[in-house]
Amino acid sequence: METTTEHKCPSCGAPLHFDPNTQLLACDYCGSQFSIEQVEAAESKESQDSAEAKEETQSSEQAFDWGDYKQNLSGEKLEGTKIFECKSCGASIETDATTMALVCPYCHNNTVLNEAATGGLRPNKIIPFKFTKDKLPGILRSFYWKKKLLPKNFFSSNKIGDPIGVYVPFWLFDTKLSGNTVFSAKKTRSYTKGDYRYHETSYYDIKRAGNMAFTQVPVDASLKMDDELMDSLEPFNYSELTEFDNRYLAGYCADRFDRSPDEELPRAQERMTRTAEKHFSRTISGYSDVKPSKSNFSTQNPSVIYAMVPVYLFECSYDGKKYQYAVNGQTGKIVGELPIDKKKEKFWYWFMFLMTGGLTAFILLLLQIIF
Repeated sequence: METTTEHKCPSCGAPLHFDPNTQLLACDYCGSQFSIEQVEAAESKESQDSAEAKEETQSSEQAFDWGDYKQNLSGEKLEGTKIFECKSCGASIETDATTMALVCPYCHNNTVLNEAATGGLRPNKIIPFKFTKDKLPGILRSFYWKKKLLPKNFFSSNKIGDPIGVYVPFWLFDTKLSGNTVFSAKKTRSYTKGDYRYHETSYYDIKRAGNMAFTQVPVDASLKMDDELMDSLEPFNYSELTEFDNRYLAGYCADRFDRSPDEELPRAQERMTRTAEKHFSRTISGYSDVKPSKSNFSTQNPSVIYAMVPVYLFECSYDGKKYQYAVNGQTGKIVGELPIDKKKEKFWYWFMFLMTGGLTAFILLLLQIIF
């Protein structure tokens, strides 16, 4: 059965949770607050002080290393589920094989599953949550406040579901990109010869080559999270990365990666290639319609950091339909779908059509008067 870790209040023994507002571990029962270091010291004091226990702790604290992963863990299988016993209420809980942290559905105790967070699978870094979920209604209101096509009663009738705070696994790649891009471009000139006006277009292939160094190129490492959704929630401020400690997970859900760095490196390289193409295109002047037609890049000595980033997930119910939302738990950026009032959509369509048509008619009339 899966072994677990539960972080208890040193004062009263109740479950602790990480409070984004204070960046401390808080107890809802006695109101005490503790730093990560204080809880770590209290838990270390309670643990056995034997050489065997120390050796086991040091082994379990081994952080992720790409080379070690390839050598020792790359053949692991994540199919199926795993079962753990809640230390607080004794319930047996079945969960996904990738689950790293969750809240017990029976006693609501915060639990970290050791196997997914230790022994070479321990993340290197983490960005802790920066605000609590009670800020989400305000963030949602700001998101839809100026949307002209929303139904009139959406503001008062939508029901916000209970948000879930999730730490999402990310790979942050450092590497040098080397290669070249061929751009298609053209030049057009017009001239008069005799009684005729000529337009001449010349087409060109323009090549640019070079090296670019990249740091912390992000790619989400979870199959559960939609890639497009996570891309939309960026950027995260990676200068706020801190050393991973599973006490930050207390009160939140977390999954370990289920796509390896080797599987995700091509996606990171694609993102770097697009950046290189934009950079090279800025060196081309005097041409029109400059577009990359072919790129050939390779990475040199890539390295990776395994990081956890904060995301809130919730849904709103309106008129019998559910709308999904995700919020960057560091910056407050929100993405999601909003309902559309069909009557308003039709009104604005015809309004813009008539405005555009009216403006065109006015310009034509003005030209007729002048000429």
